[in-house]
Amino acid sequence: MKIAYGTMMTAVMALNSLIIPAGFAVVKTVTSAPVKADNLKGTITISGAWALYPMAVKWSEEFKKIHPNVRIDISAGGAGKGMADALAGVVDVGMVSREVTAGEIKKGAWWVSVTKDAVVPVVSENNPHLKTLLARGVNRDTFVNIWITEKVATWGQVAGTDDSTAINVYTRSDSCGAAETWAKYLGKTQEDLAGVGVFGDPGLANAVRKDNLGIGYNNVNFVYDPKTKKAIEGVKILPVDLNGNGKIDTDEEFYS
Repeated sequence: MKIAYGTMMTAVMALNSLIIPAGFAVVKTVTSAPVKADNLKGTITISGAWALYPMAVKWSEEFKKIHPNVRIDISAGGAGKGMADALAGVVDVGMVSREVTAGEIKKGAWWVSVTKDAVVPVVSENNPHLKTLLARGVNRDTFVNIWITEKVATWGQVAGTDDSTAINVYTRSDSCGAAETWAKYLGKTQEDLAGVGVFGDPGLANAVRKDNLGIGYNNVNFVYDPKTKKAIEGVKILPVDLNGNGKIDTDEEFYS
């Protein structure tokens, strides 16, 4: 069985949260003779979703503690690459951070869920309206009008002021689960998202970090420090006003 292994992010609205994607592994079968655990050796190749990359690295480190003779090569490049590589037989495992399509399953993809993730909107910690944005939040309709219809083009429209400063909108340039998940929350697909395309989760986070007027979205793995559980320096999660009342209520403040 040939394996395309990765995260599949199924966009789901939780009662008090953003989109919660479920991770999965995609696989294609290969038959091999049973091997004793102590005698395991060889190479496993993995590529795909940035969302799964940090976890795949951690899993490989733990696996190699038990099976030191196994080499695991892992590369990130987006869910689209993980799926394409797996189906083409370029890698053993493809990391996918979105739903697997019927067409991909028909081509031989087999997946298994491995984790959960979330995609969150982000701005620079130096955004001139940050205090207001954190207090008011932003509702789904406004996000739709930023990324889809482009009717909301200034920070004044978002913050409720007369500021005519333009919003610098960022999206992903690579085929990826984060963009598909965010787009699905907005009722569309990745191809419908407006903005300057940036490659990879780290690239998008860095673009927003350096742009005081920028807005983007990221998998939580690239917004929070895994050790401190706090947002990384330079980036702020933009809270979502889920009930649309123009403020972030106590039950909507779960980002810190």
